Amino acid sequence: MRSFIPFGDPWKLEIQVPYSLLVSDGDLSWTCGQVPLDSASNVLAPGDLLGQTSVVCDHIEAILGKNGISPSSVGKLVLYYVKRGHDDADRMMAYCRERFGNRPVLVPVAVPYFYYDGLLLEVDAFGSAAPD
Repeated sequence: MRSFIPFGDPWKLEIQVPYSLLVSDGDLSWTCGQVPLDSASNVLAPGDLLGQTSVVCDHIEAILGKNGISPSSVGKLVLYYVKRGHDDADRMMAYCRERFGNRPVLVPVAVPYFYYDGLLLEVDAFGSAAPD
């Protein structure tokens, strides 16, 4: 049975968002893009990719936890980021490995900019409760 965690808990965006924070269907779960915003939609750790990576990992773990899903079930993270330095992707992915282990496939995708000043990261998470 498919379940949805509605959007609106963590951020008060200025636009209507027709997405769910998390969708689970059987053993599979996936999130919409997670961003480093506070509850008033202010960018957290502006201009700091690793600081924003930490915030987004916290968001992902909290959203999974709301649906009783372990962070160890994450199988893939798509990391959309603004590249500012030559080792940005390596540092960001190393931090994600610290948080989620070696199981997830990490897909870094450099983008030119985001819709909020100082925002450098958006992450889609995909997971499965199945062993492999």
